[in-house]
Amino acid sequence: MGCAQLIAQVFKDAGIPQGVYGWLNADNDGVSQMIKDSRIAAVTVTGSVRAGAAIGAQAGAALKKCVLELGGSDPFIVLNDADLELAVKAAVAGRYQNTGQVCAAANALLSKRELLRHLPNVLWQLRQP
Repeated sequence: MGCAQLIAQVFKDAGIPQGVYGWLNADNDGVSQMIKDSRIAAVTVTGSVRAGAAIGAQAGAALKKCVLELGGSDPFIVLNDADLELAVKAAVAGRYQNTGQVCAAANALLSKRELLRHLPNVLWQLRQP
């Protein structure tokens, strides 16, 4: 069961009226048909750049409003005066919070070379037994 399905189940279990929250699981052809449907006024997507480009092109061709939240490049920067233990904990949380399924999840760790040499050791020391 995917995240969207679990969220929908939480809404249902909480007694939220049907139609307040919805999700669709569709392949590319299904999405294309939905975008073309005259009952659809706008399209919003959170996904990859590739998916956003395809959906944005289809929405534009159909003259539909379109909001795209696409995968980005979100570096985690560790400065020379950083508390390394705290920095490593924050870097791991920034990457894996919500199982990494966040458009702003950290995907690169940047620092000066001499500091980067120490980070794997700090990570190893902080690992769960």
